Amino acid sequence: MGLSKYQLKGDLIDLTYKTNEYLLDCLLLQNKTNDLEDLEKEYYQLCRVPKVKETKEFPSEEFLYKNTIGFFEDSLMDALDEEIELTSLEYDISIPKYNKHAIYECIIDYYKWVIPKLSKEGIISYDQLVLETNKLIEKYNKLKIDLPQQELFKMANLSTKRTGLDLNIWSDGAGAFSDKKDKQPRIMLGIRDKFIVSLSLDDDLKILSKTRSLNKSEEKKLEEARQYILRNLDLFIKHYNSSFLEYDDDDLTKDLRGRNDYN
Repeated sequence: MGLSKYQLKGDLIDLTYKTNEYLLDCLLLQNKTNDLEDLEKEYYQLCRVPKVKETKEFPSEEFLYKNTIGFFEDSLMDALDEEIELTSLEYDISIPKYNKHAIYECIIDYYKWVIPKLSKEGIISYDQLVLETNKLIEKYNKLKIDLPQQELFKMANLSTKRTGLDLNIWSDGAGAFSDKKDKQPRIMLGIRDKFIVSLSLDDDLKILSKTRSLNKSEEKKLEEARQYILRNLDLFIKHYNSSFLEYDDDDLTKDLRGRNDYN
């Protein structure tokens, strides 16, 4: 029979709030999803959607995005600290050092996975849900690193193998929606554990910061990477200014490949 768009919108927003809380608990408490008693009641509900009454079809990806994570995306990062404190109080435990950016990335990854499936089929199986959530727990554990490096882990990594350059490039997808106090659009390049250079994401590509001074050979490599970025500047700016559903990491690499700038 289906629900009207108005009815479905309210249900999705409410379920997304509960889902985000549940995902946060899974990541922080390191629980496998099948160990938690309220899985089906509090978490699995968002893994099925009815057809839209007006169209007699499952909701589009755009509609699902706008009324699930898209509704919360701008405020999600700011809300995480408070939600983590509430989790600590609810379970009466001390939460160890956590990586807020990694938590945010894992939550966003969940919606990247679930939205296309719901739009196409209207339902996710219980086993699929458990498997995917446990993958996110594993991913979060790998991303729980020291703060100086975490900035790179939420960016798209264009490796030297793919670009043909001598330096890696890290493009800040959806950077315009981040919680950084410094909203200067930037792109980063370098070699992890050796040196990282941050450039302004504009026609000047001026150096904003670097972890150390560069020698002549490294400066030459930097200039080659700058020219690569400059000729693809429109794509990197689009990647920075777009939400993940509008233009994600895969879209960026696909367009770079179309210009013969990515293998």
